[in-house]
Amino acid sequence: MRYHTFSLIWDESYYRFYLDVTLIAQTDFANGTSSVEEQVLLSLEPCGSYAKEVLERGITEMATDRIRIWQKRNRKNKKGKPTCQNAFSHS
Repeated sequence: MRYHTFSLIWDESYYRFYLDVTLIAQTDFANGTSSVEEQVLLSLEPCGSYAKEVLERGITEMATDRIRIWQKRNRKNKKGKPTCQNAFSHS
C-alpha cells in the first residue's frame, strides 16, 4: 500500500491544501478563514472537483498511518519567524 501526505495549512487569509508536497488547492471561501478551534474529521465523503473520480473508481477504504496536527505559537523564534508546536500526534 502506498501512503501519501495530505496537508492543510491555514492562516488569517487562506486555506492551502497539499498532496505530498504539491499545493493542490487554495481558498478563502470568500469570507476569510476560521479563527476558532476546529475538529479534525477524516472522511471518504467525496466533494469538490475530484468527487466524480472517487465515485467512479469506487474508493471505499482509507488506511491511515499517522495523524499529526501542528499549531502555530504566538511567539517568534530568533529569526523572527512564527514557531510551531505539535498540538496532537497519533500513530
